[in-house]
Amino acid sequence: MIRRNSYNEEFKRDSVRLSEKYGVKTAAKKLRVPASCLYSWRRIFLDIKAPKHGETHSYGDLLKEIKTLKKELSVASNAFYANKNSSDLIARPSQMYVIIQMTKNNNEKHSFKALCQQFDVAPSGFYQWKLDQNKGLSSRQRKNSIKTAIKTLFDESNGTYGSPRIFNALRASGKLVCKNTVSKYMKEMGLNANPKKKRKHTVTTDSDDNLSIAERTFEVENPKTYPQAPGEILAGDITYVKLSNGKRIYLAVVLDIFNREVLGWSLSTSLEISLMLNAMINALKKTPENPMITFDSDRGSQYASKVFKSFFDGHEILPSISRRGNYYNNAYVAAFFSTLKKENIRRYKTDCQQTMKLQLFEYIDGWYNCQRLHSSLDYQTPVQYRESYNPSEKANG
Repeated sequence: MIRRNSYNEEFKRDSVRLSEKYGVKTAAKKLRVPASCLYSWRRIFLDIKAPKHGETHSYGDLLKEIKTLKKELSVASNAFYANKNSSDLIARPSQMYVIIQMTKNNNEKHSFKALCQQFDVAPSGFYQWKLDQNKGLSSRQRKNSIKTAIKTLFDESNGTYGSPRIFNALRASGKLVCKNTVSKYMKEMGLNANPKKKRKHTVTTDSDDNLSIAERTFEVENPKTYPQAPGEILAGDITYVKLSNGKRIYLAVVLDIFNREVLGWSLSTSLEISLMLNAMINALKKTPENPMITFDSDRGSQYASKVFKSFFDGHEILPSISRRGNYYNNAYVAAFFSTLKKENIRRYKTDCQQTMKLQLFEYIDGWYNCQRLHSSLDYQTPVQYRESYNPSEKANG
């Protein structure tokens, strides 16, 4: 039986490699893993010993900084609750607004509305305070402030965000600005996401009509078959990645249709069955417990093989295989591959397979799942959308 919700060794090693590139704090934020876990993995894979008492090397300094920040947050929180009804705090509500803004900046999954309720202040008062902060600025200063924020978001997306996503990211951070203004400022700064380019389609799955084909239970064109919760319907496919030296490596992914999250992926130099099997195993480790999981794929012989059939039976997975000539075949995974190649693979060329692997790890686990806003998810990230899922709302609905 596969152990769910666990980090496999490959993920840990790639996380350590990413921390070598960006530092522990930045890598942990990208991957949404506790920094303490990343420090532990570094000690294992880099043979770094934990600092002894009194040592002041960089590792110890970082731990000290983390402890100090946690202590300051605890003191601020205790002070607030201890004096919540005091006239001093009531006379200066801006103190609470500052804490709310800082909390939001440090943990994006909290909404401003929820934080206002937690600190017992009216959301309208908080938003008015944010407006008042900008009143002291001249129009030129305000414009420069917004432009700086736009440029930061554009750079963080590696130049892949257009005005709609930047507008929604600004709105999520509490900056009030209209869509047309964002588009105008981006044009003034010459910020433009790369346009789409048509590419030649290459077949990476061998369709075999002689193999046993399962029924097609998930239909993209039929909303009645859509998943209602995370982990109900997964989809998988394979694409190739061309290195700068002309060699090809193959990427298999497994997507959760509910929130477009890439749950598992695997890289190999051949189209062997283990490529897809490894991606599936990695995906199941992150999939919530479900009485029955549906796995949607194309008619590739790999997915229709006896090995996969045995794997599906052993893990109570119901296969759903598309029909030949269906325009909607694997539409969700195909859309992901298109985004991946446009935003990452075609921008950064390398002839090293290990470098490409780290590049894909950073994009999939450090950007696409955790930070990239998806228009189909109401401009939330896949992880945010999954975390906001409320089973009770589904039951009441």
